[in-house]
Amino acid sequence: MGGCKKLVIAERANIFVNYVYTNLDQYAESGAILIVASILSVIQLYCDFSGYMDIATGISQLFGIGIDSNFAHPFFSKSAGEFWRRWHITLGDWFRDYVYMPIVISTWLAKFSKKVKIQYGKRAGKIIRSAVPLSLVWILTGLWHGTGINYLIWGLYWAVIIILSDLLEPSIKKANKLLRVKTEAAYWKLFQMIRTGILFCIGKIISSQHSLQNVKIIIGGILRHLNLQELRTGRLYEAGLDHADFRIILTGCVILTVVSWRQEKGSIREAVSRWHCLPRWIFYGVSAVVVLLLGVYGESTDNISFAYMYF
Repeated sequence: MGGCKKLVIAERANIFVNYVYTNLDQYAESGAILIVASILSVIQLYCDFSGYMDIATGISQLFGIGIDSNFAHPFFSKSAGEFWRRWHITLGDWFRDYVYMPIVISTWLAKFSKKVKIQYGKRAGKIIRSAVPLSLVWILTGLWHGTGINYLIWGLYWAVIIILSDLLEPSIKKANKLLRVKTEAAYWKLFQMIRTGILFCIGKIISSQHSLQNVKIIIGGILRHLNLQELRTGRLYEAGLDHADFRIILTGCVILTVVSWRQEKGSIREAVSRWHCLPRWIFYGVSAVVVLLLGVYGESTDNISFAYMYF
């Protein structure tokens, strides 16, 4: 699955994203194209990053070495906090153990929150106790990804979202009860997943650009020049991908979603290992051939590089 994510989906999506983002002046008034590029940039990052983790995990297991899981199907998350507990798990665990918890139990934070509590009330003291460590963790997480102002803003972006989510959770529950929202219904969970995905997409725009001006161009183009009819024109296929490429990406994402949903219920590999020998090896062979035939290769791509290889 890792090879399919990397070679078939991520490398293909990267062609379109790179073309649009390096020619922003041509697409500044093409909101629909910018939305497609933004969505594909998220798909590219996830499939590239989780893909090489799948490859690394599989190779390690061939030698009897077990490594920690780094992804737990994050796009099934129903909140920002849950998303980041499922994405880049090892980094999150490190920040929790070596940054978040030491700050939470620090004497200076206890004294500071006590002063706030005395002056502004119990709730304010509790907010400080939670907001300060979260803010510092996310600022450092942003700076871990890069030293530009974009990464600092990205860290603050997620800190604000997660802090507000925690603060507003009781009010949201009351509102849902008042409006009789069926929070366990499939449609509501799907809405939460889409909402979380949109928040991640916005964050990706902030962190993937080299200047705030580029971020402004992309977000401004999406908000002010959105014309979905543009997707019906041939301009969508002028950024390096043709109709067949988009169908491959879409089909790959559908298969990936179905596989991820099935993995939430149990290991697919263990299930396949229980098949009879012939269908099992036919499945393995067809999977390998699909990756070889549909993978993107050539001078315009760098199949060896991975999104996080320099971190």
